Amino acid sequence: MAFDGAFLHKIIEELETSIDSHVDKIYQPSRDELVFLLRKKGFAKRLLITVKQGSARLHFTENKYENPATPPNFCMLLRKHLSSARLIDIKQPRLERVAELHFSATNEMGDTVILVLVCELIGNSANVILLRDGKIIDSLRHSDVETSQRLILPGAIYEYPPSQNKINPLTENTDEVLTDVNNISQTLLSNIDGFSPLVCREIEFKAQKQTLYSAYNEVVSDLKTNITPVLVLNPDKTALDFSFTKIGQYGPNYQNLTLESFSALLDSFYTQRDTVARINTSARDIIKLVNNLIGRTEKKLSLRLEELKKCKNRETLRIYGELL
Repeated sequence: MAFDGAFLHKIIEELETSIDSHVDKIYQPSRDELVFLLRKKGFAKRLLITVKQGSARLHFTENKYENPATPPNFCMLLRKHLSSARLIDIKQPRLERVAELHFSATNEMGDTVILVLVCELIGNSANVILLRDGKIIDSLRHSDVETSQRLILPGAIYEYPPSQNKINPLTENTDEVLTDVNNISQTLLSNIDGFSPLVCREIEFKAQKQTLYSAYNEVVSDLKTNITPVLVLNPDKTALDFSFTKIGQYGPNYQNLTLESFSALLDSFYTQRDTVARINTSARDIIKLVNNLIGRTEKKLSLRLEELKKCKNRETLRIYGELL
């Protein structure tokens, strides 16, 4: 999916409307999901943070999530430190898939402290980490001391995920990269920070009809200025992908649907995807059940046929028995 650093940049621009709001409630609907209810005058939004494999993301949501009767430990810790805290800033290091939510909170002594909730939305290692003065208070997932490259444990000094040292398209010159036209999408993917394979392929697709410079600058312009939450639909109108720029690489049978916000886009995409996944799971369960029943029935039928085969001369044998 195209939840890359560039798309996160657009999400953070949207989330900046929540700055100066207070944390009203915190839920943890599942092991991998957190929901913050943020409020200020004229503003009330639910902020979803999920680190589920394959769908790690951060955005406002209109969906409602069940509040477990017994809050998990990490949820209780967040409530302890962040209840009534004020959101004062949201940052993104370069175009990494990392978002930092800075809160002004009051500790047990009544002093004002700055706490940072770091949302690392990176593949299988996605995590949510609460910091104070650069030290980890706790995290949703702890690292393995023996195998992990970074120590994510309470009391440890926080370190960012390893940087790939790519070029930031928002602030740095990319002319040197754009001279390689042999394998455009792979070159961009290897050198440009924040761009997913989808975006790199789209630049290559656009470059077939215009120069590489103009194709690249068109996408960067969308990243810098345009508000274009694009949901790409399959010919059957199901969701295929999403982006911050219009996608033409799939051909004319694939529609670009523009939504009112990037958060609404993610709500729509993942709600549809989760619904399809649940249907497929239910279908697999039903098929498995039916196949098991068929297997047991065939086994019973085989046994009955074998019994019938053994009894095929029963009338003759009965007559012989009566004669004796």
